[in-house]
Amino acid sequence: MKYLFIALICINSITTQAQNSNCNKIVIITIDGVRWQEIFEGADSSLLTKIENGKIAKTLYWNQNLEQRRKLLMPFLWSYIVENGQLLGNRNYGNKMQVKNNIRLSYAGYNEIFTGVVDNNIVSNKPNKNKNHTVLSYLNKKNKDSIAVFSSWQLFPYIFNENKSALKMNCGYNYNNTDTTTNEYVEQAGIEKRYCNNLKQTRKDMLTFLAAKEYLTRSKPSILHIALGEADEFAHQNKYKEYLSNLNLVDRMIAELWQTIQEDDAYKEQTIMIITTDHGRGSKDKNWNKHGMFVKGSNQTWMAVIGNCIKPIGEVKHKLEIYNAQIAEAIANFKGESFFSENIYDISLANILK
Repeated sequence: MKYLFIALICINSITTQAQNSNCNKIVIITIDGVRWQEIFEGADSSLLTKIENGKIAKTLYWNQNLEQRRKLLMPFLWSYIVENGQLLGNRNYGNKMQVKNNIRLSYAGYNEIFTGVVDNNIVSNKPNKNKNHTVLSYLNKKNKDSIAVFSSWQLFPYIFNENKSALKMNCGYNYNNTDTTTNEYVEQAGIEKRYCNNLKQTRKDMLTFLAAKEYLTRSKPSILHIALGEADEFAHQNKYKEYLSNLNLVDRMIAELWQTIQEDDAYKEQTIMIITTDHGRGSKDKNWNKHGMFVKGSNQTWMAVIGNCIKPIGEVKHKLEIYNAQIAEAIANFKGESFFSENIYDISLANILK
């Protein structure tokens, strides 16, 4: 309730009526473990100085000017999405987005995004089948929506409880129930089937992206979730240069996918794209590569949204507190449904974004 009055002013100023806009397709892109600092401030100078042979990285991603610096890292985000969508989570303006779970690990984070609730029984990233009902499964069963999930991380079949949810899934180095054409990029890369089901190996994000894009153009799902995971892998290895390079690559992937959407009559002017992360990371040089219950900053997240139903107000600078757990209900609302029997939050995220 802290910022409710300001939030209501924000809602009144940016809300458009959903019935006046056609937004029945949704693309959700999650980028695992990406800090809000890089999204809104670009490359961190103190971490850049610690990169061995980092001259090229500095040339690519450093500029003294904040506006130019963040545009160097993610040009599509800060040239196009900022002009045509919304960016939330810049804590420099008191615009706070965060997870509610105290574990601040990926499984708990994705459960929160897609179920809208915090499950205190999820305390690790172990491959246990999720007992919670996700909004994607709900929409899949209620509306018979065509929904597909493509992820670099192998645990998503457990997070979405694949067999129970009946979602189309293509995760990690694992061939499963998606159309065989979606695996052609994985096969062309020379990945042998003996690597399937390897829960310790995260698939290259480019392979995940290309397979997802192929599926989008051929099968026309109404909801597509693309879960990218290399940024988190590089961060855990304390590889800041590779972490930045992955963010730059992801930005180009997003640009290419949005261009594909705009050129497809099945999606053009009908699609909302939600881009977010499952958790934050440490805010200091010594712990930027870590996250978890005892790492300050791990709860801090962010979100970018663009689409026909989204008011293009750019970087949101209102003081506001929102949560990843509100995304599930927003996804349902954009599809004209309600995932919860009642609104468990003071403010509807969908109404804030519209």
